[in-house]
Formats: sequence, C-alpha cells, structure tokens
Amino acid sequence: MPRSHIPDTELELLNLEPVQVSLENLYLDPNNPRFIEMQTEPVPEERIKEQSIQERVLHWLEEKVGIGDLLESIRRYGFLKADRIIVKLLDEESFVVVEGNRRVAALKVLNISHKHGEITLHHDVLSSIRTIEALVYRGKRSDIAWVIQGLRHLTGIKGWPRLQQAKFVTENFYEERRMGFREIAKLLGMKSTEVGAMIRSYYAYRQAKEDEEFGEFIGPEKFSMFQEAVFKKPVLKTWLEWDDRTKSFQNTENFKRFLSWITPDEDGEVKIERALDVRDILSKLILDEHRSILEKFENGEITIFEAHTDIERIESSQETERASIDVNRTLQEIEKLYRRLSTLPIPQIISDREAVQKLRELFANIKTAIQAYEQLFSE
Repeated sequence: MPRSHIPDTELELLNLEPVQVSLENLYLDPNNPRFIEMQTEPVPEERIKEQSIQERVLHWLEEKVGIGDLLESIRRYGFLKADRIIVKLLDEESFVVVEGNRRVAALKVLNISHKHGEITLHHDVLSSIRTIEALVYRGKRSDIAWVIQGLRHLTGIKGWPRLQQAKFVTENFYEERRMGFREIAKLLGMKSTEVGAMIRSYYAYRQAKEDEEFGEFIGPEKFSMFQEAVFKKPVLKTWLEWDDRTKSFQNTENFKRFLSWITPDEDGEVKIERALDVRDILSKLILDEHRSILEKFENGEITIFEAHTDIERIESSQETERASIDVNRTLQEIEKLYRRLSTLPIPQIISDREAVQKLRELFANIKTAIQAYEQLFSE
C-alpha cells in the first residue's frame, strides 16, 4: 500500500515513540476491550488514576482474565525490552496502558509482593520491572486500544467475548474502512455469513441500547439474544421487520414488545432470560396459529415454558391428525382433483381477473408441494 494511501491511524502507529516509564506512573486501562462484559459504562479519563478503580482493574486482570503465565516468566527473566507495551499520556507524568495491560498487571503484582516481603526479586529483575521502555501513542483516537488490539491480533479477536468481537469488526472494518462482509471474513479467517450475523447483531444491540424505555436494561449479556436467536431464525427477523439497508428493526411495536420480554418488569421479573428460549420457543409463539397462547404469555397468565408446553400439545395433536389420515381416500381425492383440472372452464376464468390470480397462486403452491414430494421420493 503506498504511504499516501495509509489511513491516518495506521500512520500514527508506524511512528510510535519510545519512552522510559516508571511503573508507579503507569495506570491500567479500565476501558480495556477485555472488560466490555464486566462494566456497564466507560470510566472517564479523569478518573482512571483513582486507587479504587485501579484496584478493581488489577483484580479483574488477576481473577477474570488471568496473568499467572506471565508472573513466573517475569519473576525469572525480568521484563524484556522486546515486550514493549503501548501507552498514551494522561497528564505530564502519567500514562495509561493502551496495549499490554496483562503484562503491566503482572509487573504491579510482582512489585507489590516484593515490597511486602512475600517474594524477593533479583535486583536486575526488580530494575527491569520498576522502569520500563514503552511506545507512546500521541494521536487523538479515544478508541485506540480497540484498534491496536484488533489490528495486532486480527484472528485473535475470535477469542474475545462476542459483543467485543462485533463492536471491533463493525466499527473498525465495516464502518471506518467500509469493507464488505466477504472482505472482512477473508481478513479474519471467518465465514461471510458469520461476519454478516455479527455485524447485524451489533446494530440490533445498539438499537436496543438506544431505546428510551428499555435501553438502560440492555447490558452486554443481552447481545446473545440477537446473535444467537433473532438472526438465527428468519421468522423472528421478519416479525421484527429487519431492514438490511438501515441496519435496524422497522416494526417498532413488536421490537418494544420483544424488549419488554427480555428486560425486568416493575417487579423485577424477566419473561425470557435465555437466548435459547427466544430461538426455540418465541420463534414458534409468534406464529398466527399460536396467537391465543401468545396473548396469555404477554398478559402474564403463563410463563414462556408453559407456553412451550401448550405449543407442543398443539403440535402433537396435529401430528396425530396427520398420522390418522386415510391414505387411500387422500389418493382418491388427488385423482379426482387431477380429473377436474382437465374440465376447467378456461374462457370463463380468463375473463375474471381475480379468478386468474387465485388460480396462479394455487398452481404455484401445488408446484411447490409437488417439488417437495419429488425430492422426498428420490431420497
């Protein structure tokens, strides 16, 4: 790629400057992409240095993410210059970690343990920990941590939580770089259908988050409702009227109903808590033939599981009905229909537009049914 065509962000990353940073002036990033499922909103930059926030982030990195693999290595060999992290300025002396939070957390844990006498580090190791060489980012992108971590670990983002993956792919590839689903899929080693579902789900989640009535109750755990349920069942997409052009649901009424079912009501109760139940039960419940069951569910007369039981009872009854059909009689009726086709009053039908349209629809349905049976018989 010619240098003149390199995006501004990539040019900034090509010109990172080395800087010596004291460990005590280095702060962990509470808005690290790893933490998207652990907090509801970002921490303002002016609060990053607060002790309680730094203690919480260090705890997350130790207990939720894990730094055990780094502790022994650094304790034995020290912090190598080849392991340079990326930071950005918070103020004249302080830096926040942009990329390398696990490594910095390990350094801080080892330094604290040494201070408390829990371990004794070799003086060379201690020296490599207390002052390290980092690369400083001086650009203005507030989401630079997302960009760097995603670009540095392209296929590694598949190990991130799903919402985190979707946010990065949508904002950095689909929106900023205007890449298509196939192009993104090729870059990340994924299927284009996976990428499409991921991006659509992120827009759907964002639409839910922006809803004035229910948005405050839509946390990261609700993302699966879209990726694992709504976009796995075409009937749900249709019911919510997904528009691929605007990347949003157009049926506001049904969307509100859906959000009301997956968020707490006035008593703190949630009608549907699992994406699995949206996919396997709600996708049937919204069908016209189950309208009465849906009304009971929506009115709070039955739970989603009781609705499932009622649907299964109806489906079982229909199966029994189909099993009890007299095959010979059915075949005779089909033969009779075939004979009637040869005696259709064509001139009379042609003069009636409604009759012609109706006949076309019937023939199309019959053709579809015949093709399905032919495929069944050929197996």
